[in-house]
This record gives sequence, structure tokens and C-alpha cells, in this order.
Amino acid sequence: MNQIVDIVWRSFLKVDSYLWKKSLLFSQRRRVSFFLFTDFFPKIYGILEGLSLGLFVYFPVHLFVDVFIFFFISGGSKS
Repeated sequence: MNQIVDIVWRSFLKVDSYLWKKSLLFSQRRRVSFFLFTDFFPKIYGILEGLSLGLFVYFPVHLFVDVFIFFFISGGSKS
């Protein structure tokens, strides 16, 4: 998941630098780009990173711990 986000982020940077060079309205473009890089995209990246961490790390660990605790409390396997 992080690799996909990283690839999308790099491709966006390439497109943005191309548009930056071709833009005639330099000051307006700079303000929009500054807002996107400092405010919007880091938040989106953080949300995606948090979701992937929660789904692939925390959830399986908590599931394993819950199953283990339930098994331990119920007295193990009863024949």
C-alpha cells in the first residue's frame, strides 16, 4: 500500500514540476502548489499510511490476541 502511494506521489511531483515550468501565472501557481504540498497531500498520505498500518499490522495482532485470550479463558480445547 505504501509503495502504491509512493508511486502516485512521485508521478504527481513529476506532473507538477512539468506544469510549474509551463505555467505563465507563476505566483498563483506557486501559492496553490505550496498549499498542496504543505497542507493537503501530507494529510492524505498520513491517512492512507494509517489505514494500511491498521489493516495489515494492528488488526491481525489484535485478532490473534483476542482469539488467544478467548481460548485461554474458555479452558482450552475440551474433548
